[in-house]
Amino acid sequence: MNNVRSQKATTALAIGAFIVGCVGLVLGAGEVTRLGRLETERWSNGAEVSQVLRAPLVAAELVEGQSALFEICADDAFESTMWREARVAVVAVRYEEEAAAFALEELLPRVRIQDGVGCLLVAQSDGIRETGEYAIRLSGARLSELRGVRVSGHIGGWMPLQLEGRSVALAFLGFLFLTVLLAFRNATFREHSGRSLAWVLVATAIVIGAVMGVGSAANSAGLAGSLGVLVGACMLVLLQLAASFALKPAELLRPLEGWKRKLAGALFALPLAFLFVLAGRLMSQLVPSTGIAPIESFVERPSGALAMGIVAVAAPVAEEAFFRGALFGALKERYGNLLAGLVCICLFAAVHLPQQWGAWGAFLSVTTLGVGMVILRVLTKSTAYCALVHLLHNALLSLPVLLAS
Repeated sequence: MNNVRSQKATTALAIGAFIVGCVGLVLGAGEVTRLGRLETERWSNGAEVSQVLRAPLVAAELVEGQSALFEICADDAFESTMWREARVAVVAVRYEEEAAAFALEELLPRVRIQDGVGCLLVAQSDGIRETGEYAIRLSGARLSELRGVRVSGHIGGWMPLQLEGRSVALAFLGFLFLTVLLAFRNATFREHSGRSLAWVLVATAIVIGAVMGVGSAANSAGLAGSLGVLVGACMLVLLQLAASFALKPAELLRPLEGWKRKLAGALFALPLAFLFVLAGRLMSQLVPSTGIAPIESFVERPSGALAMGIVAVAAPVAEEAFFRGALFGALKERYGNLLAGLVCICLFAAVHLPQQWGAWGAFLSVTTLGVGMVILRVLTKSTAYCALVHLLHNALLSLPVLLAS
């Protein structure tokens, strides 16, 4: 009788934690969409210097309160001495008034060069004072003599994160409580229909696809769509798991068994997550990159950082249920731990490869996490505990990104 009551209480708590997590996801998705609509990116097409002296190099509409930056780039990396006599200004177009102006000679020591093209940060604002169109203009008596040199401009604007991170904190707390309950509960495994299992597998596959979509979204519309799919899929998979609580055929979220494992698991969950983060940082520094990974560009803006924070707290339960639960559980029965582990590691790495392409150290750190989760699955025999460590790992990675935004 007491066991039945305990099971019902645990299930009620799990459903409550699931609801809190999903509320955080829904609020976060709305905030990401709002931030995305308030972000501006304008790049001018490269033109010869003589052609842009008579018109703005680039112009963009900015909103009051936005942070903004203004850059210019030249394909001669500003090496000509004629640049030293030039002047660059940020102009409020409505009033034809210069908001900031500099002699280019002052900025040249800070030129950034990549692939032969030099770029200069002209100005940066922590808060635009008035909504309107702003432009970058070049001037200089000798610039018209520059032949064959192309120049371009960039204006970026974004609303800084303020209280929006609360949704990620809410989702994290909900899913953290849920994974703790799943990992440390006393479970009685029972049979479920194949249809119930199929729904969970479909939902986890959708979650993984949505995670890839969020990382590769090109604009706020694509980002909102991917987040919508992610939120819906997470609701489906977690609601099914909360209702079923244990699926014996694949043991999707099997808890720790025995008081010794539970005690060790409680003591080492956070240190293990921290160890995986340190290993990832080390690999990112040791392994050279051949380019900027899509996910690195994605999190440069607050909407991207917030979106990845949401993904970081939503994905672990679904990923572990699928990779270390359904997939590993099905393969190990027939082929053993080694082959099952190798397949899970390779597929886990392949799913994350598009996001990390070019940043090979970061990709290796994700692959190492996959290896670690398989080893943890074999040692603890618990997929739910893997989800807990995975969630803590993602939280440790996401927090600095959100604070920096």
